[in-house]
Amino acid sequence: MKYTSTKGHSVGVKRTLMAFEDAMFNLLGKQTFEKVSVSEICAQAMYPRATFYNYFDDKYDLLEYCWNSISQNIHLDQINSKHMKLSLFEVFDQTYDLFSSYQDLLLKIIKHNPLNSRLVQNFINHFSKILEKVLNNTINKQKSIVPIELLAQQYSNSAVIILKWIFLEGHQTTLNQAHIYLTVLVGDSALPD
Repeated sequence: MKYTSTKGHSVGVKRTLMAFEDAMFNLLGKQTFEKVSVSEICAQAMYPRATFYNYFDDKYDLLEYCWNSISQNIHLDQINSKHMKLSLFEVFDQTYDLFSSYQDLLLKIIKHNPLNSRLVQNFINHFSKILEKVLNNTINKQKSIVPIELLAQQYSNSAVIILKWIFLEGHQTTLNQAHIYLTVLVGDSALPD
């Protein structure tokens, strides 16, 4: 990826990146990702193809930028609880709030991109990796008989399964109910206080 949303950018660069991000999300709300072309993205963003290629290698690169841009709205890097249970719930709560704030966009996207589509799987995998990385860093501070990487993967998968069920599959669930589901899925005994 040529550009990340964490780099300091000039106002002009930020405006251009936002135009491409908005164009991608607008098009995904109308058609499948497979049908979206760089030409359509450029027309929607009102920039020439040359400008697009100054910022992105292809539409997949732009998609990764879009997911990273959304991810910047939560601050999982600031989670530094010393307890696995607290860390898991902090990570889950922040991601729940993020998905909640983007629910309208997510619903528009899945209207044209089914849950089993490459696009939705890419989105789910993106957030699984983020959660796994954060949890891995937190769990590394704990002692466990289970390999740390395995715990982090299990916790992140459980969290993402619940988030997918709520926000992409449309099951109305409160945060408290989601906490109960998460506790059951990872096993209460696996979450030391």
